[in-house]
Amino acid sequence: MNQLNNLPFDKELISLIKQYGIIKNYAKGDNFFCEKESAGFSTFLISGSLKLFIKQNNKRIFLYCIYGNEICITSFSGLFEEYPVDFYSEVLEDSTILSIPVDKLVEWSMQYPKFRDIITYSYQKHYSTLLGVIKELTEDSLETRLYNYLRLKSVHYNSLNIPISHKQIASDLNFTRESIGRVLKKLEFQNKLRRNTRSITLFST
Repeated sequence: MNQLNNLPFDKELISLIKQYGIIKNYAKGDNFFCEKESAGFSTFLISGSLKLFIKQNNKRIFLYCIYGNEICITSFSGLFEEYPVDFYSEVLEDSTILSIPVDKLVEWSMQYPKFRDIITYSYQKHYSTLLGVIKELTEDSLETRLYNYLRLKSVHYNSLNIPISHKQIASDLNFTRESIGRVLKKLEFQNKLRRNTRSITLFST
C-alpha cells in the first residue's frame, strides 16, 4: 500500500482507497482484464504500462496503451452494468494496478476534485484515441496504420529505434507477418524507416 502515498490525492481519499481498493503487481508479459478481474471494478494504473486489446470473432484488436495515473476507459462500462467486458491487457513493463469498486469511483469523483480531474482526463484521452482507432480500421490503409503504430511506439520508447519484431506488429495489427513485411519494405524504400535484425529505426516522427 506504500505506492498509494505517492498519488496526487488528498490524504483522506488515500485512506479510503487503502480501505476499499485492491492493489496487485504484474510482471512484464502478464495478461490483465480477464473477466473475473474486471467485473464490478474500475482499474487505475499506479505505475507501469499496459497494452489494451478487444476480443472479437476469436481475434484480438489492438486499441491503445495505458500509462501510470490513468484509468482505462473500458472501466466505465461497469458504471452502468456490472458485467464482464471483452477487453484484456498485456503488461508492457512491471506494473502496479489498483482496482476500485465502481460505486466508490462514482462517489469519490463527486467528492474529490483531483480524483475527478484524472478520471475526466483519462476518459477524454482514451475516447479520442478510440475514435482514431475506429477511423484507422475503417478508412486507413495498412501502410498508414503501420506507420502511425510505429510512431506511437517511438513515443513510448522515447527513441527512434524501436525494439520490436514483425511477429509482434502482426499480432497487434491483426495482419499476417508476410503482409507486415511487405509494407515495412515499402516504407523502407520510401526512406521512412530502416529494418534491423531485432528492431526498426524511424528516420523521423
